[in-house]
Amino acid sequence: MKKLLLKILPIFILANMTFAQKPFDTHSHMIPKSYRDYLVKHDALLDEDFPIPQWSLEKHIKFMDAAGIQTSVLTLPAPQPWFGDSVESAQLIRKIHEEMAEVKAIHKGRFLFCATLPLPDVDAAIREAIYALDILHADGV
Repeated sequence: MKKLLLKILPIFILANMTFAQKPFDTHSHMIPKSYRDYLVKHDALLDEDFPIPQWSLEKHIKFMDAAGIQTSVLTLPAPQPWFGDSVESAQLIRKIHEEMAEVKAIHKGRFLFCATLPLPDVDAAIREAIYALDILHADGV
């Protein structure tokens, strides 16, 4: 048995090295201009306590390359876009999802995205989940 394991083990190691993927970043915040503008409009940019950084696709890809990251899963950071207007929140989230889907389509294999739902409006959240998953092909919610 020991001899068999010693013969088989290098094959398993080689197979894992051959087919191993680069690291997968499962928690990347995309901060599009539309989201920053929304936070500024509602005086919620959190500059003093927890500033939201400027985000650019080019810088994010450079970071991924430098860190050896193959794929990033894009999500929206806190705070979630809700300041009392369900329609405004749903429209912004739809726009952000479309931007995320565009990044995913242009940079195939480099980006995935998870949808954000416009809560507390449950009906709008259901509509957006269906749209994001079925039309935009979001990879999660």
